[in-house]
Amino acid sequence: MKATETIKDKLRKIAKLAELGVAGEKENAKRLLERLMAKYGLTIADLSDEVATKICKFTYRSKHERQILIQCYAKASGVTGVRCREIKRALYFELTWPQRLELVSLYSHFRKLFKKETEIFMQAFVAKHDLYGHSEGEQAECPLSHDEIMQIAHMAAGMKESEYTSTRRQLKSAEKITC
Repeated sequence: MKATETIKDKLRKIAKLAELGVAGEKENAKRLLERLMAKYGLTIADLSDEVATKICKFTYRSKHERQILIQCYAKASGVTGVRCREIKRALYFELTWPQRLELVSLYSHFRKLFKKETEIFMQAFVAKHDLYGHSEGEQAECPLSHDEIMQIAHMAAGMKESEYTSTRRQLKSAEKITC
């Protein structure tokens, strides 16, 4: 029993570092915490003896980040209805310490993933609808990896065809009709 408490104490310290650390320190602490919790068969909830809740502030920059934050809150808290206050691009949730730690981790991960996938979406959108100029002569070397190109191609394949008709094409059609 004493050994388990010692392990929990160490994991609590690593969890605090994962929550409050800076840059690489924070990321390394998160990875170490996940690895050690898996090794000892523990969860974030096991590390907290307290059931007390605290109001926690989370900021967002866009409507998409807000939606991601709300979805992460639902996953971390296990509730379907959102209970929070919203003030100036910030949401305030009442959370236990394990829920807060889980929400911080989820929101950080999915916000970065959304940004990356939005960039891929934009490239796929441009490619799907041929929204780039055509150059004469040689093409520039592609800075994308094969995997990135395949990701873009798969995403573009799932997009709806555009019903846009270019102005030039419309004018040519009009010339044929009026002439």
